[in-house]
Amino acid sequence: MVLAVRTKLIATLIVVSGISVVHGEAKPESDIAVAEGNSAAASSTSSLQTFETRSTLKIVFHDDIRDREIPLRITVPDGFDGKCPIIIWSHCEASSGHQYRELIKYWASHGYVCIQPFHKSTSDSGNVDYWLQREKDVSFIIENLESLKTRHHVFANLVDLKRIGVGGHGEGAHTAQLIAGATMRDGEVEQNNNVDCFVFISPQGPNDHTRFAEDSWKHMDRPSLFVTGTNDNAPSGEDWRWRLTPFLKSPPKDKFMLFVEEANSDFGGIVKSPTEVRQVEYVKSVTLAFWNAQLKEDNVGRAYLRSDYLAQETSGEAQIFDRESNQNKDKVLAKTQGKNEPTPVLPMTLRTIQNRDKDGNGMINRREMPTELMIGFDIFDRNHNGSLTEKELDWGIRRVRVTKVR
Repeated sequence: MVLAVRTKLIATLIVVSGISVVHGEAKPESDIAVAEGNSAAASSTSSLQTFETRSTLKIVFHDDIRDREIPLRITVPDGFDGKCPIIIWSHCEASSGHQYRELIKYWASHGYVCIQPFHKSTSDSGNVDYWLQREKDVSFIIENLESLKTRHHVFANLVDLKRIGVGGHGEGAHTAQLIAGATMRDGEVEQNNNVDCFVFISPQGPNDHTRFAEDSWKHMDRPSLFVTGTNDNAPSGEDWRWRLTPFLKSPPKDKFMLFVEEANSDFGGIVKSPTEVRQVEYVKSVTLAFWNAQLKEDNVGRAYLRSDYLAQETSGEAQIFDRESNQNKDKVLAKTQGKNEPTPVLPMTLRTIQNRDKDGNGMINRREMPTELMIGFDIFDRNHNGSLTEKELDWGIRRVRVTKVR
């Protein structure tokens, strides 16, 4: 369940000009400058408590063996009482560690330390070495997390090195798959066993560009969430069904997929800024539920992932599939065999009324009102008759969205 939390996050930018890592040891090279700003409201699938966030810009690791610098942007929650799991997020080729702020600030505000490496950009992103260098960037970060913790007071009492998640988008999803144990046709990658779980947004299937084969995912046996949609087509020409391959061909235990009708590879604006708010909220809610379930042993997150709640609330616009459920596997396979035609999407207000209208009068009353909108019921009820029509609910939802933007 997506519960909107009206909270104002103060984003403190801690600017660090550079930190070198020599043989796994971090050495600070500059002072810290602090600036303050504002961020957007957050929402959660399992907990209403959120925290202020601050980002460090930027920390630089140096891999002596490869003579390669790896700049990092690290976002941490302020006021969190306890140890935070770590999320390492790999960007796509067209973006950088400066982006994905909607996701990163959201995760951090719910008690995660989020690390974003800046991978080197290249015009030749299809060769084996390109993929290997990205994977080595993330592996080097994982191997040197202890140095980050011991050298910098910001992280000393905050990070939990025993709870690590890795994820990525586009080419970053390819990077995360290699860390998870996926194999390429050429180029050996050593599986990193220090990571607990993975998130792959727009994951790649097999072709000459990705260097993946049909059996590349047989060793990917740790909990994973895959995210794709009906307009999530590959630059190399394959349609969205190609992106289902890692989900369908990896071992089924603890494998989940968020599938969003009409979503393209940006999922409504996860890279820069939201353009389709609903799609961004689906990704935020389901990824948080997954991180919570795997890195915090959160039973609410686990139940959410294995339920049909999201599909019911969105009339199938967004669905979570569980590979361990034969019924869900059949649904996914049915999608791969059908025509690539998006399911018609009803307006949010009409979907809400149809899903919530228990007495069949075409309106919803207080008992039927979604929890996240209950606080505005009296404002929405412009006729003061104790029930909301589609027109009244549409007016109220638009008013809430405008208020959030402000």
